[in-house]
Amino acid sequence: MDEQDKKSYEVAFLAKTEETLGSVLRLVEQHQGEITSEASSKRVALAYPIKKEGQAVFGFLHAKLAPESAKALERNLETNQEVLRFLIMKLPSPKVLAASAPRSPFKARPLSRSMPEVRRQPTPLSNEALEKKIEEISQ
Repeated sequence: MDEQDKKSYEVAFLAKTEETLGSVLRLVEQHQGEITSEASSKRVALAYPIKKEGQAVFGFLHAKLAPESAKALERNLETNQEVLRFLIMKLPSPKVLAASAPRSPFKARPLSRSMPEVRRQPTPLSNEALEKKIEEISQ
C-alpha cells in the first residue's frame, strides 16, 4: 500500500474497560494502519445506558489508513462486544486546510457615499394659522 493512498482518520470510541484500548490499537495495526497520535483514555458517566452499561472509557486516536482498511476496521469494531460505540471520521488533508483560509463571518458591504436624509421638525402652527388652513382645505 502506497503511503500517498492512505488517508487520515480519527477513531473515537466508548469501551467497557481500559484493556479494550489496547485491542482497538491492535485492530488498527492489523489493518496496516499507522497511528499518528493517541489521546489518554478517560472514564466517563454515560447520559443513558448503552448495552446496559452506565459508565464507559472514552478514547480516541488519529491514524493513517487505506479507505478499504477503514471499512474493514469499522466492521471489526461493530462486532467487538467490548466497544459500546465508535465513530470513524475522515480528517481533512493539510492542503484543504491551507486552501480554506479563515474568513470573517460578516460580508463586506461597500460604504454608501450619499448623505443621510435629514428630517426637519415641522414648525408649530398657531390657532389662527390652523383655522386658515382648515378653511382652505374645506373650500
